[in-house]
Amino acid sequence: GLHTRAERRIQAGIADARASAGPSPVGLVLQGEKGVGKTHLLGSVRRTVQQEGGYFFLIELTSGNSFWDDIADAMRSELRRANDAGDLQLTMVLRQLCIEAAVPEEVTQAIVNEAPLTPAHLRTFLNGLRKVDGRIAVECGDTIRALALYASDQADIGLAYLQGLENAEDERRFWG
Repeated sequence: GLHTRAERRIQAGIADARASAGPSPVGLVLQGEKGVGKTHLLGSVRRTVQQEGGYFFLIELTSGNSFWDDIADAMRSELRRANDAGDLQLTMVLRQLCIEAAVPEEVTQAIVNEAPLTPAHLRTFLNGLRKVDGRIAVECGDTIRALALYASDQADIGLAYLQGLENAEDERRFWG
């Protein structure tokens, strides 16, 4: 039935993403009549992807005109979604970046909101990421800062930046 074919395609996509050293495979569109179990299937897929160490973003498209706004809204929202262990996807990605950046444990704890975050922690984090990939760390530095702020007690400042709001300019300047 629908689920068997969909599950096979989804499992193949998860395996491809896991094996890929580059960009992940294109997403899969799932459509069907009301009540056939799409939401249940997606819940299962989310758990599988997260258990495999991946990230899952459910995108609900409202119209073609707002495609990129829908993507950005979904990513901001889904980053704050917890997995079955209670860890936010945002925390998981930041922790992985801290490991890649080889930052001290004190910095990792601050970046993943297990300790108070300071501008010095953000600088150390970004400096570590520059050693991994200087171009990406520089080009995406503001977004990386915003994600760390979004995970912290300063989530409103990080969210304002991620939403493209300019009213938090002074607060963002404080954080680097």
